[in-house]
Amino acid sequence: YKGCAFLGWIMGEFFPPTPPGDDSLQKYKEIELLEKHEAAPEKIIAENALDFAYIWILGTAPEARGKGMAKMLIEKTLNQMYKADVDACWLSTENSNNVEYYKKFGFTLFAEQVSEFGDTNYVMVNKLNNRAYTI
Repeated sequence: YKGCAFLGWIMGEFFPPTPPGDDSLQKYKEIELLEKHEAAPEKIIAENALDFAYIWILGTAPEARGKGMAKMLIEKTLNQMYKADVDACWLSTENSNNVEYYKKFGFTLFAEQVSEFGDTNYVMVNKLNNRAYTI
């Protein structure tokens, strides 16, 4: 299943994630919808986070689910953040099932926000507490 899962994260100094500066993607309605969808959780994080990193996206191909790939990626990512001396990791998810999953990695629910589209965004934080995660 190699290559069937991915995780993208950024340091807080680059938050919020934005499309390329050349505006080439701005013409797409999907980009505009994504930016509106992400606006509510990004506002919460921007107002509350200091010295942080942000998990922007995590995905696993359906045929690779249940094989521990997301677990491995999350643990490696949290270790990288720990080694970079980051105080906290933030993320948001629209899937309520993910809330319990992320709690297994030390995340706590910080806020719930309903977007203008009616989706509930769950904003979560892991205060890394200077601990490394074992893989």
